[in-house]
Amino acid sequence: MSFYEGFTFSRSQKLGILLGFVLMAAVIGGLILYQYQQPVSYIPPLQVDSSRTGTVPLLPPGTRIDINTADSATLRQLPGIGPVLSGRIVRYREARGGFTAVEQVGQVYGLKPEVFAHIRPWLVLDPATIPQKVSRRRAPSRPKMAEMTPININTADSAALRQLPGIGPVLSGRIVKFRDSRRGFRQVEELRQVYGLKPEVFAAIAPYLYVDTASLPPAPSRPATQQAGEELFASRGLPAGSESRATDTAAREGAAPNLATAFEALDLNLASPEQLEALPGIGEKLSLRIVKYRQLLGHYVSVDQLRQVYGLSEKNFERMRPFLKVENLQQYARADLNAATTRQLSKYPFISEQLAGAIVARRKQLGWYESWEQVAAVQGMDEASLEGLQAYFEIK
Repeated sequence: MSFYEGFTFSRSQKLGILLGFVLMAAVIGGLILYQYQQPVSYIPPLQVDSSRTGTVPLLPPGTRIDINTADSATLRQLPGIGPVLSGRIVRYREARGGFTAVEQVGQVYGLKPEVFAHIRPWLVLDPATIPQKVSRRRAPSRPKMAEMTPININTADSAALRQLPGIGPVLSGRIVKFRDSRRGFRQVEELRQVYGLKPEVFAAIAPYLYVDTASLPPAPSRPATQQAGEELFASRGLPAGSESRATDTAAREGAAPNLATAFEALDLNLASPEQLEALPGIGEKLSLRIVKYRQLLGHYVSVDQLRQVYGLSEKNFERMRPFLKVENLQQYARADLNAATTRQLSKYPFISEQLAGAIVARRKQLGWYESWEQVAAVQGMDEASLEGLQAYFEIK
């Protein structure tokens, strides 16, 4: 028997199978027709209330915007400019004192080159709004340099020193404290040693300063000076009486005793812990802390920075100060503030981690820092932190 002979159907079976296929096709066709005959609902476009959502219409072609006068809402009408970017453009403009070229808008942090190229045809600069000289320096009520009376830095108080350009409350206080610690200035050049006094500021104020040696304070009592000298000379193995001869010579020459002239003072940036330990008032722990603090800073820029070393009392600082110096600072390069990371900034004792983050965040908003006035405007920045930054960083 062949394979097909096992699958034979009767006449009635064939009619039943055929009827089943017809019914199945009818059902499928009915479902398809039913679907296509349903009416299509019209959904109107969503109406956006711009007064509630904050959206703004785009500018029509041919419109021009003066980037030195446009506010944030106007800038948001430009394609690709939202609330964040428009705010950054306004803040960047304020920080610079105004745009001097349309291309400067492309320097705003977060503004992609393709977006700037797209909005460039809408941007213009009215010559009347271009700043002739961008300057955000504070203008305190100080006399003009040409009208100033020369100042004797051995008698001037903090208020008188603040009349000098670039000298604020912190620096004027440091100058007075530095003068008192060395019992007066003998020449104007000694002012360079004051911590935080930048060379350009000193150069600007030096012509208006003078030293009257007659105003020098009286020499300190011999016992206190002799005691410090005895400790130091004994630690260096010098014969007894060396310190007395040094002070006697100074007295005969009409100068205040200065034991540091009897030997070569230690360079604070080169001194070893053993050399520092030999100074009066400095033990093993303090000498190690001084070196560790130097490593943290990279280098000292002033002997006065030792006051920030933990555990060093003011009394011991004054005892050791005559035997220390900081020189040849030009060999220590200052870092670029525009390339510094949060981690690099926060390693300095005068910059907290929070302030370091704020410095970097503001730099990103501006694109980069162009002046110290922009750094001074960072939230949380105080005068001491700013002066510390200026000692170890520069704006390139």
